[in-house]
Amino acid sequence: DPALAAAPFLRRRLHQAWELVMREPGLSAAERRAVQATQWLAARADAQGTVEGLQRIARADALLDRAKVQMDDPGQALPLVEEALALDPEDPSKALALGLLRLAVGDMAGGEAALLAALALSPADERAAAALIALRDALEGPVAALHLAERLALAAPTVPRLWSLAADQALAAGDA
Repeated sequence: DPALAAAPFLRRRLHQAWELVMREPGLSAAERRAVQATQWLAARADAQGTVEGLQRIARADALLDRAKVQMDDPGQALPLVEEALALDPEDPSKALALGLLRLAVGDMAGGEAALLAALALSPADERAAAALIALRDALEGPVAALHLAERLALAAPTVPRLWSLAADQALAAGDA
């Protein structure tokens, strides 16, 4: 349960804040109590938001798991992944899954947009980069794919696989 998992951390944070208020020399006892009450209210609101966020992410992860079971039928998996990404838009794995599924159903523009979103969230995502480079190669040719591969490698210069993808595209562009 996300609420139980978050509770000790949030309680510890609140007590640390109260200790700081107690050590503040310029506050009267009444002011200290008022600040502590405000902190308690803020902590309650923060706890509720944290719990709701964790529950939303858990639902999104469950939807993605259900979609992975149905990946052999992209038409059925696609709505599950779309819903998962809507619940957790900051997860690059969900954007990647959406991109791959959209490509599988023939939605090239939607697939490209989702893969770009995955790379915006995680520039080092090798699978998203490889899929996007392959798509660019298929749609615009090896030279356009090479330019993309170079940009992606420069965006995450410590990822050797991205440089390998760029090198592969350079060879392919040289043959074209």
